[in-house]
Amino acid sequence: MVAFIILMRLPDLLGRDTPGGARAFAAQITGASSSPLPGTADEFLGGPLPVSRRAYKIENPRAVGHRLGELRRAYPLIAIERVLRDGKYYEPADDIVLQPQDTLALYGRLPLLMRAAAVLGPEVDDPELREIGSETVDVVAHNNDAVNRTLQDLAGDIGHGLYLNAMFRAAHEIPKGPDTIVRRGDVLRVTGAKWRIKTIEQRLGKVIRPSVTTDILTLALGLALGSALGAVTIPLGALKIAVGSAVGLLLVGIALSIVRTRQPGFGGPFPEPARQLLEDLGLTIFIVVLGLNAGDGVVKAISGGTLAPIVIGSFVIGLVPAIAAWAIGFRVFKMNTALLLGAIAGGRCNSAGMRAAQEVSQSTVPAISYPVTFAISNIVLTLASYAFAMFG
Repeated sequence: MVAFIILMRLPDLLGRDTPGGARAFAAQITGASSSPLPGTADEFLGGPLPVSRRAYKIENPRAVGHRLGELRRAYPLIAIERVLRDGKYYEPADDIVLQPQDTLALYGRLPLLMRAAAVLGPEVDDPELREIGSETVDVVAHNNDAVNRTLQDLAGDIGHGLYLNAMFRAAHEIPKGPDTIVRRGDVLRVTGAKWRIKTIEQRLGKVIRPSVTTDILTLALGLALGSALGAVTIPLGALKIAVGSAVGLLLVGIALSIVRTRQPGFGGPFPEPARQLLEDLGLTIFIVVLGLNAGDGVVKAISGGTLAPIVIGSFVIGLVPAIAAWAIGFRVFKMNTALLLGAIAGGRCNSAGMRAAQEVSQSTVPAISYPVTFAISNIVLTLASYAFAMFG
């Protein structure tokens, strides 16, 4: 076990850039955009946005007398967030008529805001007017009021004042433009004022927000279902094959991940710190149990003078197949280093090696190739054990 985990660092020791290979593969499968998918750990960890809030005082006579509703329809990509009039703040209702010396807090892309001074008047420094507060959420389109409409149409209606970070359909990020039609089940990642988020939640669909709570119920049900699936035996002639609890949990985990990626609200929140804690605890307990089970055998081997053959056999079994897999993966299949790490760890049915592969690659890319070889290895091991028992 120890030797195999150390072997996960062999590519870097030989001069290969495993983290670079993982980043290249991730860019290949995600395309030009790298927005985290709904339901993932980095879902709401976005970078700086090309939008801002600025304040402008109305001194241009051509802007006076217009209702906010008219401006919203005429300029759907610039939103009036708040109105300051005679020392009082007003929410941007459509029936408000602009008057001279009103101060407006505008929200939109910086190039568009820079043109506002020519239409309204000079920009002023009013932090209290501008600081309204924003949040980033994922919205799942379900309501009939929003589906089958273009983004341009929504921008002048329920989506006014919201910046669209990314758009997802069937677990894939899709290109977005003014003529893009919103379909039922699409996920829109938007940033805007909290009161606008409440409005779009009422008229578009369920809103997914960052949360520190953990949905233990779905986790418990998934564990129970995976264990039950692993206990199912499939008769094959004189043989009875069971996938085992490990493969059962793996299959249920994959199924839940697929559903959650397409429906981020399914199963409730599951923050990254909680997921990381469970992973660390599971790996630690696995290693502890492994050590406790092997301890008695090691003591007997030392007392019986058979320690050397056991150590040599362990190194041969643990390292020779992995090194052979390295050679075949590199030389024959020309595999990506990070994917090869995960495939070898799966073929070894080694969760600790899988964790080491992720640490070495600084990515979750090895997890893509891990399940396939893990399942194949379990099935082959089961069949081989039956065959040795029958013919040995």
